[in-house]
Amino acid sequence: MTGLSVITIIILAPIIEEFFFRKIIVGHLFFRHKYIGVIVSGLLFGGVHVIAGFTLQAFIAYTVMSLLFGFVYVKTGRLETSIIAHGVNNLIALLKLI
Repeated sequence: MTGLSVITIIILAPIIEEFFFRKIIVGHLFFRHKYIGVIVSGLLFGGVHVIAGFTLQAFIAYTVMSLLFGFVYVKTGRLETSIIAHGVNNLIALLKLI
């Protein structure tokens, strides 16, 4: 695994995904109903990862993690917290693979 892969998995993917799934979907599209937005973004997040070639079991895992990131975002009101949570999650998953 290259250094660029590690940076992408731990830093870039969390920033991009959290911006889209939390800031855009939860923060803007569902700004009056944030918890509905968390559910919608969670299902979309899980679906995107299934399209990328993962299984139904992975869909459930990605959806649950996305719901947790969404709740962190709503509770704190700060995108940085969900980005950090997402990055730490990806780091742990990466370390398990190594």
